[in-house]
Amino acid sequence: VKTVCQDVRQMIAPEYTVHDNIQLAALSKHPGLYALPTVEFPGKLAEQLYTFYHTLAGKLSGGQRALLALGMIVQNNARILLLDEPPAALDHFNAQLVMEYVQHLARDLNLVVLFISHDEELITKYTTGSTIIITMRPDGKREVTQQIERLF
Repeated sequence: VKTVCQDVRQMIAPEYTVHDNIQLAALSKHPGLYALPTVEFPGKLAEQLYTFYHTLAGKLSGGQRALLALGMIVQNNARILLLDEPPAALDHFNAQLVMEYVQHLARDLNLVVLFISHDEELITKYTTGSTIIITMRPDGKREVTQQIERLF
């Protein structure tokens, strides 16, 4: 399981390039003397990341940082992605771009993606499979208000 937190700046080393951040994400979790790993990007994510490959991560826009975070979490062969508000704080264009890449990652790499969102329109537009919508009641309790079953 790999996660992307709501504020992706917590995942990224701003003083390093996009390439460096991806390589750091791909390192083994076990200490040792290893050659730096080869960086691979699935599908359409590669097109976007290569355009700013040598840019310092601290200079990226919010949408570019979100794409970098996605590129980082798929480096170690995760099968399940947990995303907390993936398009949070992004404008409409970048929010759609990020969600399209999440969709591509899920489909191209056969991943299970669990994501938290307050945007029902976003949920219904970009999800396949099972979707559960949980609503907060005025008394503070949560309840399942809608469950949608969609198969590919």
